[in-house]
Formats: sequence, C-alpha cells, structure tokens
Amino acid sequence: TGSHLKVVLTGLGGDELFGGYVNHRAIPALLAWQKKYGALARAAAPLIDRIEPHYPALKRYRGLGALPTYLPRVRAAAASRIDAVRRIQSFDGLVFSDSLRRRLYSPALIDLWQQEQHKEGAFATIVGRSWRDDPDQFAQAVVINTWLHGNALLHGDKVTMAHSLEARVPFFDPDLLRFAARVPGALRMRENKYVLREAMRPILPAFALERRKQPFSTPILHWFAQDLSQRIESTLRDPSAWVRGWLNSSALDALLDGHFSGHAPQ
Repeated sequence: TGSHLKVVLTGLGGDELFGGYVNHRAIPALLAWQKKYGALARAAAPLIDRIEPHYPALKRYRGLGALPTYLPRVRAAAASRIDAVRRIQSFDGLVFSDSLRRRLYSPALIDLWQQEQHKEGAFATIVGRSWRDDPDQFAQAVVINTWLHGNALLHGDKVTMAHSLEARVPFFDPDLLRFAARVPGALRMRENKYVLREAMRPILPAFALERRKQPFSTPILHWFAQDLSQRIESTLRDPSAWVRGWLNSSALDALLDGHFSGHAPQ
C-alpha cells in the first residue's frame, strides 16, 4: 500500500507544544533546586568529578547503579544557570561524560575542545535566547529551539524523503502554535500532554487518552552488537582510520573490547 502514498500526516509537535518530555519538568525542577541548593551542589562538585570515571562500574550494582543517572543533575546544578540547562538538555554527563572525553580524546583534540567549545557555545546561545521568566515557558522554548529544530524535524524529514514521501505536521499550524504558546505553564504541566489529551477527550476513546507514554526508540544496542558490529570493528580498528588520529588508540580499543565482549554495562 505504501507504493502509491505520496503524503503522510505525522504527530510531530504534540510533545514539544504540550509538555510531553521529561525535560519539560526536569528543567524547572533543576532551576528551583539550583536556586535553593546551588551552594551545596557547588561544594559537592569536586567529589562528583572524582566519582564520574567510575560511572560504568557503578551501573553493575543494584542501588549504586542509579548514581550515574542522578549525579549529573546534581553536577549541573553547580554550574551557571545557562550551563546547567545546557548540560541537562544536551544529556551531557549522561551519554558522554567529561572523564570519558579526557580518556578517549587525544591531547590535540582535548586542546581543541577546550579552546573552541563549539557545542557548549551553541547550546549556551540557544538557552540564552530561549529565556523566559516563567520556568515552564522557558523549558518549552528550550526544547523547541534545541530538540525540535536539531533532531525531530530533521530526522522526520530524512526518513520520509528517503522513501519519497512528503510529510505534513498539523501540530505546527500557526493558529495552534500561537494557542499552545499562550497556555499557562501550570496548566500545561499538570501531566503528560494534559491540554492535548483533554481537548481530544470527546473524540478519542479513554484507553487512548489514558495509556502511558510510549516513546519511540531505535534498537541501537542491537545494531551495534549484531547488524553493524563488523562495520564498526573494521572502521574503528583500522590503523589508517582518520578518527584514530584524534583519539587515544588504547582507550578506543578498550572501549570497543568492553562493548563487543559484553562486559561493558549497557
């Protein structure tokens, strides 16, 4: 049936406009926590920096395995307001930590990273332009100006165009955009996409309105372990690969060994 379809409608935008993501709540909570406990977070920052290299090992243990999820948020609270939001919105410390950079990057790349700070500077600019006095409105602006522009719309366009499809995004109708921007943050954040769900209550059955959020995810770990494993190995283990000139070869090989042996925590 897909061979004759030329245009599809997508639900892209519902989360961004109506508070469907974790960071819609996490960012206001971070700002409130930072205001109240910022001094404590700054005092704890050196200890967290010392613990960070051990995050992979901690993931193996019940109870302690939660620390790599929560401590980066405490560490973010020790930073400036803009840098704190930048860290949490870019998942800095949750996906790629400073200690892993220092271990994996070559000295030349570390110097360039520290001098240029391209990602950090770009995020700081976007966060600064997104500032609103209302923390909930600020969180919405940050998500729209980072995740939506740089990821969701981009991959939605790539996926559909790869199959010669035109995608339309009804949630970005200008009137609906303006309406969503005017919804008070306290109402929008009552629960996951509360305003949108209530608006659809006369139309959709209860099970569709009340079921838990079901995020879309890609089987990246399976791909790395199975489908793409040989390609990854042949590319990253190749002594002539340009990337090895920018990375610490022994650290890269140790990272690959841990992954492909199954010994590294996933």
